[in-house]
Amino acid sequence: ASAMGKDREKGARKARPSASSAQAAAMANAMGGSTSLTFASFAADGGAAEVEVDGEFVLALKKLVKRDPTTKLRALADITGFFCSPERDDEDVAAAIPLWFDGFSGAVGDNDRRVRDQACGVMGKVAAHASEEKAKKQIGKGIKEWLFPLLSARFDPDPNVRSTAEKALGELLPAAKVAAAYAHCRKEVVMGVEEALMATPESLGAGLGWSKE
Repeated sequence: ASAMGKDREKGARKARPSASSAQAAAMANAMGGSTSLTFASFAADGGAAEVEVDGEFVLALKKLVKRDPTTKLRALADITGFFCSPERDDEDVAAAIPLWFDGFSGAVGDNDRRVRDQACGVMGKVAAHASEEKAKKQIGKGIKEWLFPLLSARFDPDPNVRSTAEKALGELLPAAKVAAAYAHCRKEVVMGVEEALMATPESLGAGLGWSKE
């Protein structure tokens, strides 16, 4: 990916989980475990946070919502380059992570399997920054935004997407914390599954360029 500039822009984040009804049904069958655990380290502030983010990163996110899959794939390549760049310090990455989670929740529900697969791949790149203090904090604070979309990708009809999602989830969420994370996000996961189960093909594809076919 090409190097990105240092222009700064401001943005806000909002969760928008997405999954097909078939994935949701599979998730509903697979979900289980205790709800008695807590995960205090994942506590969020409950509101949208205004952050300062690299201008070209924001531009890539804007391209990610275009209808053309080629444009989306190029945008994901730029986003991957951002998270992989050694020039990005902890503060740069931490500022971008919350906005990426919003972009991911839409891309992982795209009708193009390549977009879904690459979006899950970016989550793996984000996980590579989990050892950095500020980035780790943003990953934890945003778990209620990214956990359900990533879980839904584990039940994607495409095996490559499922594999990439499984790998990214393992990198973002250590095995020792899985049960606590599920308990912490149980409400969001259940709501996401219910929403997907009740959705029509038209509503699932709204804004993503899906057709009735």
